[in-house]
Amino acid sequence: MKSVKVGTGKLLEILKSNREMHIAEYESAMLEFRKDAIKELNEILEIAESGGEIQLHLSLVRPTSFESSYNTVIKMLELSEESTVELSSQEFQQYVEDNWVWKGGFLATTSMYNAKA
Repeated sequence: MKSVKVGTGKLLEILKSNREMHIAEYESAMLEFRKDAIKELNEILEIAESGGEIQLHLSLVRPTSFESSYNTVIKMLELSEESTVELSSQEFQQYVEDNWVWKGGFLATTSMYNAKA
């Protein structure tokens, strides 16, 4: 199947739910990232205060939010005057199945921090 027509309202509901899960996962990862960053910065500070070799680079990977990806599609659907919308296979994977191009990298980063929570 190359495309499918779906109800605009149902698609909005799915996208908003997916966005909320994305936001929750991102925010949880950011809490752990901040804890790790504070710990690493404190270690750098201790080394600096003791006269040791100072490294100004953190070894952490900062989580990235892709909330704007959801917001754009949601706004487009909210402004649409159509009761149904035709989705390509790729759009269906992104909007309904929540499988975006960036999803693998997002999960790799957030799961690293969320495993600590």
